[in-house]
Amino acid sequence: MSRHLKGRCIGVNLTPDKRCNYRCVYCEVDRSLPAPADEFSPAICRDELEALLARLQREKTLDQIRGIALAGEGEPTSCVLLPQVVAEVAEALHRYRMPTTRLVLMTNGTCLHTPCAKDSLARMREAGGEIWIKLDAGTQVHMNAVNGTFYPIETLTDKIISAGCDGEIVLHSVFLNRRGVAPSQEEVSAYVDRVKTIRTRGARIKKVQVCTIARPLAEDGLTPLNFHALSAIAGCLEDEAGVRVGVL
Repeated sequence: MSRHLKGRCIGVNLTPDKRCNYRCVYCEVDRSLPAPADEFSPAICRDELEALLARLQREKTLDQIRGIALAGEGEPTSCVLLPQVVAEVAEALHRYRMPTTRLVLMTNGTCLHTPCAKDSLARMREAGGEIWIKLDAGTQVHMNAVNGTFYPIETLTDKIISAGCDGEIVLHSVFLNRRGVAPSQEEVSAYVDRVKTIRTRGARIKKVQVCTIARPLAEDGLTPLNFHALSAIAGCLEDEAGVRVGVL
């Protein structure tokens, strides 16, 4: 079940090797365990998806699948086979006549400049898919702390804008309490300003998803941000950045 897609969802793990340039405090991947020796195989992915969809068709439950998410235990756009996977999953959705099932690519945005990612995004849009880009911070300090990276937030912002100028994007943002402390008002204001900058510089933002954590996590001291606080962030985004917002 997927909170974000509001129902049953099929996930495609493009990075079973767990390689990621982020170490988000809320990540659910257990990196203390060794990654599988086998690399991602499009053939295995295609065969497993085919078998699953065929079974669901026999069971007459295909219409219960709300989405297919291209994600991973690392950054999916770092997978050079992503364009092929996008094409094959889109073809399967068409063949099984699943027009209401959403095809979603989830990315942290850092590899969006690569030819592979650009090709993948173009194929996603041709298939009517959605591109969800992570943006959890307004400042470099907060990004470093929450995403466990020193990746420059200004560089990320430029890549998000470039992707959004080519077609619609969804921004996916996670907010939480760390040791009982919520993001400061200054941080929230900087985040709202950054989203506004992304929009005013030409990015087509379909929606911003303001979320919090829902499951126990490995790092101590992390708790969900309450709905009132999430709604306040959403209100600022709507009023000041002029974007449509959903709260989870």
